[in-house]
Amino acid sequence: MGNQVKVVDNKITSFRKKYYLNLFLRGLILSLSLLLAYFLLVTLIEYNLWLGKGIRLSLFVLFFGAVAYCLLRFLREPLTWWLSGNGIGKEQSAKMIGRYFPSIQDRLLNFLQLSAITKSRSALLEASLEQKASVFEHFSFESVIDLRDNRRYLKYLAIPFAAFATIFLINQKIFTQSADRIIHFNEEFSPQAPFSFIIQNPKLVAFPNEDFVLRVSLNGETIPTAAYLIAGPQRLKMETLKTGEFSYTFEKLQQDFNFQIEAAGFYSPSFTINIVSRPELLNLKVHLQFPRYIGRPAQELINTGNLEIPEGTRITWKLNAANTQNATIFFQSSVGPNLMQQSDNQSFEFNKNFFNQDEYSISLENENSKNKDRIAYRIDVIKDQYPSIVVQHLKDSVLFKSIILAGNIQDDYGLSQLDLHYQITDKNKEEKSSIISIAIDRNQSQQNIFYHWTLDSLHLAAGDHLQYYLEVWDNDGVRGRKSTKSAAYQFELPGIEEFKAEIKRSQSSTEKDIEKSLSKAKSLKESIEEAERKLKGKQALDWQDKKMLEDLIQQKKGLDQLVEQLKNENKLLEEKKEAFSEQNDRIREKSEQIQKLMNEL
Repeated sequence: MGNQVKVVDNKITSFRKKYYLNLFLRGLILSLSLLLAYFLLVTLIEYNLWLGKGIRLSLFVLFFGAVAYCLLRFLREPLTWWLSGNGIGKEQSAKMIGRYFPSIQDRLLNFLQLSAITKSRSALLEASLEQKASVFEHFSFESVIDLRDNRRYLKYLAIPFAAFATIFLINQKIFTQSADRIIHFNEEFSPQAPFSFIIQNPKLVAFPNEDFVLRVSLNGETIPTAAYLIAGPQRLKMETLKTGEFSYTFEKLQQDFNFQIEAAGFYSPSFTINIVSRPELLNLKVHLQFPRYIGRPAQELINTGNLEIPEGTRITWKLNAANTQNATIFFQSSVGPNLMQQSDNQSFEFNKNFFNQDEYSISLENENSKNKDRIAYRIDVIKDQYPSIVVQHLKDSVLFKSIILAGNIQDDYGLSQLDLHYQITDKNKEEKSSIISIAIDRNQSQQNIFYHWTLDSLHLAAGDHLQYYLEVWDNDGVRGRKSTKSAAYQFELPGIEEFKAEIKRSQSSTEKDIEKSLSKAKSLKESIEEAERKLKGKQALDWQDKKMLEDLIQQKKGLDQLVEQLKNENKLLEEKKEAFSEQNDRIREKSEQIQKLMNEL
């Protein structure tokens, strides 16, 4: 196809585009004029007559009918051509152009018919088409269409637009309120009431399976005595609380609820109660990390809020919730909330060490509400107790060489140390103190103790005063070790004169016991001789004889025991004398040392 032929083809295409643009502008002006006039007429009628639901529905449907009419009547051709390309052809376009340029009408049609031949086109035909196309070079096919001609249709739009603008400036509610009532054709509307409807609830928000109490008040010069809840075809009377105040209880709402309030034939705007979900606790885990010194492994509790823990335990709360954005934990011992850290989708954590008893509560929250049921618990803290000690002491009151300490020590979590504290005060009032560490089993919280304390290493002299007590320590790793002391005990080594007096008393007592034993032995001998005389010559023993012999045997055993006891007492007496002799030797040795020092001075 030659260049001139393409130019003619492009000119016809430009004509078609401008042709349909012209149709679109004309159709748009006429459509807007018709629809604006319809809107203006309908809103004025509805504003003044307060039409019912059926008529408003009809007007609403008719508006879309008018839109459909305008699309089919005025805009169908340009829209069809733009969307699908279907419209006037090249020959029809040539006829329309020819009516404006009569001199080229036949030649343009002939040219288009020849150019439509695409098969077996000869070079001669191509040359002929190029020559014919050069004739249309100076013609502008687009000029046939004058878009300014559409200005004559603006008068149809200007009249309703001017009326609309005038009324809008005077009272825009005529259009806004009327349009709103037509759009919401399924709701009841009435003329402006001489009172106002006031919803007293802060939010029209309800929760699934919970009752919702709607509170409404009427404010104005004239207050109706009754109010009704309008929900679709239902008309429910509201409870009168006092003049101008009413309420209605919705039981166990499950879904959003639309309603209006009607009083004295007047209707409120439409309201909606929205159903939203409350935050809900699904699962509560409590992880307890105990102080290391008590040797207790960590513990995890599920759905347990009240706790009894050792002092110094670290508690970590892990909770899973539903419909929750924030979780906050409050402690009675602290001021202000503690925001729990969100660890996962609607999972929250918080941890804290506890040294004293406390109470806490957890609050869940989303954009609509907090949790309904209060989540509150108590934490009881078990303080580390002081260790206890029970001691019995046995003193060697004969030889004064040792003290035996026996008893029991215990603690709630463990023991760390046991000490024997003692203080020696001589007759010159000079004091010397020291501590002896006694081995214990640190792994046992309760154990018996036995300690044989030999006093030889103390080198006590006559008249020295020994005071001593035991002190046991626990293993408290939170506040530091605590100790408990036993009662203080006294031990005093007697002087020489006291020691002599004690030996004399022991000798005197022993001599008396010996005299008694001799007396019993003589009496037993006489009884035996008497028994021999009675039994001499008897072939058989009767019951009385047997009884007499048994008594003699028992007396013999008792006498043997008494003799053995006298032997032990005599042995102790000898040991006392020996100790007294040793004590005299020590005193004599010390005296010699003192004398030697005096001579050197």
